[in-house]
Amino acid sequence: MKPQLNTNTRRLHDLGQRIWLDNITREMQNSGTLARCIVELSVTGLTSNPTIFEHAIGSGDPDDEAIQKLAAKGSSSEDIFFELALQDLTQAADLFRPSYDASGGSDGWVSLEVSPPLVVLKEDVQPQLHNRLGVAIAMRTYKAHCDLLASERWQRLAAAGAQPQRLLWASTGTKGPAAPDRLYVEALAARLQREGVQGFARSWSGLMARIQEKCSQPAAAAERAGMA
Repeated sequence: MKPQLNTNTRRLHDLGQRIWLDNITREMQNSGTLARCIVELSVTGLTSNPTIFEHAIGSGDPDDEAIQKLAAKGSSSEDIFFELALQDLTQAADLFRPSYDASGGSDGWVSLEVSPPLVVLKEDVQPQLHNRLGVAIAMRTYKAHCDLLASERWQRLAAAGAQPQRLLWASTGTKGPAAPDRLYVEALAARLQREGVQGFARSWSGLMARIQEKCSQPAAAAERAGMA
């Protein structure tokens, strides 16, 4: 069957946005689903995390035999996970290789999050604070990204052929069943809108002041000429 290109996702791609899948299973790859997403939905990358692999390994048999073989060799649970994850991600990276080549290395990436024990979590922090922290971190990350690209150091690297990384907005769905599924996205959008309006308001005030200054200049010049 001929692939059906989704014009909406393609339009996003043409505007400079990149769509990544936040999921991976061997069934997706073996059935051709991932390949179709790349061709039909203009997907150019893939991210994964322990939760995704937990569901993938727990919901099917394809990994059972591989797990048992690795366990028989004395591999630890963590070693088994990384072995299986790298196998899946390597296969996915092969599917994304055309995107990688066509973009000169900007697209076509796959990612794996670090081991959660390396991340310190404070369980006593209220969910609302988690939301505010998430938005604040996202904003600070974006600002740091823009500052870096504007720096002289980066400009020298860019002149030498370096390419900037794209920021990845992931895990935008809420984890708690009682929270709205758009909570994080709406909170971020509300802040962006508020700061955008504030920025435009400052620019508007400055613009009006500048116009007023320009308007008063002829009158002042005429007054000085009359006094002369």
